Amino acid sequence: MHYLVHKLYTERGNLFSIFSTSMIGIFASFFLMLAFANLIDQATLGIYQYLIATVSIIASISLTGINSAIIRATSKRQFSFLTIALRYAIYSAIFPLVIALIAASYYTFNGNFIFAGGILFGTIALLLLQIQLRYNAIYVGIEEFKRSNYLLKASALGPLLILLPALFFLNNPAILVILYFTSSLLGVSLVLFVLKTKKQIAALTSQHQSTFDESKNNKKNLWFSFHQSIVAVMNTAASHLDRIIVFQLLGPAATAIYFISMSIPDRLRNILKQFEPYLFSKFSKYTPEAAASTLGLKFVLGLIAIIPFFLCYILIAPHFFRLFLPQYIEAIPLTIMYSATLFASVAVIPYSKMKAHSKDAPFYIFTILFMFLKIIFIGLGAFHFGLEGAIVGATLATLLSTLNVFLLAKKM
Repeated sequence: MHYLVHKLYTERGNLFSIFSTSMIGIFASFFLMLAFANLIDQATLGIYQYLIATVSIIASISLTGINSAIIRATSKRQFSFLTIALRYAIYSAIFPLVIALIAASYYTFNGNFIFAGGILFGTIALLLLQIQLRYNAIYVGIEEFKRSNYLLKASALGPLLILLPALFFLNNPAILVILYFTSSLLGVSLVLFVLKTKKQIAALTSQHQSTFDESKNNKKNLWFSFHQSIVAVMNTAASHLDRIIVFQLLGPAATAIYFISMSIPDRLRNILKQFEPYLFSKFSKYTPEAAASTLGLKFVLGLIAIIPFFLCYILIAPHFFRLFLPQYIEAIPLTIMYSATLFASVAVIPYSKMKAHSKDAPFYIFTILFMFLKIIFIGLGAFHFGLEGAIVGATLATLLSTLNVFLLAKKM
């Protein structure tokens, strides 16, 4: 990830291009959320969210960190690593596929064919998508950012163009999950075909034979990918486990309300997260001591800057829900409660500083703590106080993790 940020922002200055691509993805998911909320019932949406979360966690157990290693290798023109990386990417898909088969067999044995089909075929589609997106990492490494953006836009717009019409006549959550990942896969595959990507990459690898030094570098890159994969699994679990917990404790309808309550604040936070690479490049220019000396002031100013957005959301959210999400009126007090997490957007400041100056240990601490905070707070909250408790738990976990990353970055 460090190489991705460095290439994009300090060498080429493609801030606007990458920001616009990210915004397309955010708004595409926002419009899909509105469509799901208005075109299918709460129970179906809850099951869909449960299946999406389950499939995402299972598929993350593959070697997802290989992308960071590919970026690092190709940025140094170590193209012999590509053959190894793409081969390991395929091999690593076997383990999550076995897990998906076991889960599907369990649900089939219990007569739940919707869950079985959604988990198995959804995992297959997502694993294929992950393999295809390895080529995006190559484009980033060789500084073909325009082509990289084409792939990312296709991945985001595919579900919007295919899944949105399907919602008018489909109400099967398993089929919707499969369509979601398959539509992204089709979009990315089409762009890869048009750009003749595989021929271009094959030409690169054929021109660069592996030497003894490159073999050592390939081993280092492969080990780096294992480390990055562990972090990726923990991040995915932290992002999706809450919906699984709420589903198991409160049921599908409550899961749908939980998801809708959090959707808009989460997307607003994601918009601000797009500035992380820019902040990373800024912090990288200073020594750890110099960056830490101004971190507290930047953190406080960031909190103050968020106050107007927080107040606007509290005022606008009730009217927005009544107008565009009439089936989820009961989510209004929940989303107002969860809007406190908008202040967690300021975590992008210490997190960027930590990435610029720290080693791997702080990231493990931050990710593991955030994951366990969410599990404990949401689990206890949902068990004792229902949906309100789950939302309070998610809010507290997010805010405490923000404080945690600030303290970690301050010590670096």
